[in-house]
Amino acid sequence: MTRQRKEIRRELELLEREQMAEYELSCGFFQEEIEQAFSPRRRRLQEKLAMTYGKSVKELDERIFEAENEAYEAGRIQWAPCYGTAY
Repeated sequence: MTRQRKEIRRELELLEREQMAEYELSCGFFQEEIEQAFSPRRRRLQEKLAMTYGKSVKELDERIFEAENEAYEAGRIQWAPCYGTAY
C-alpha cells in the first residue's frame, strides 16, 4: 500500500506541475477551462488514494486537516492557510 500511495502522490504532483505549466502558457487566460480539463483526472487520483485508506475523498480530506491541526496545536508545524489540501 505504501508504494501505491507514493506512486499516486507522485502522479498528483506531476498533474499539478502540468496544470501550472498550462496556466503559465495561457498568460492568465482560460483558467476555468484549464481547471475543468485537469479536474476529472485529479478527482480519479484522489479517489484512488482515498480507497487505499478505506475512506472517501471527503473523509480523507477531513482526516488530513485534523492531523495537520493537531500538529499545529502541538507546536510541531507552523500554521498555513492551505492545510487540508495536501495529498
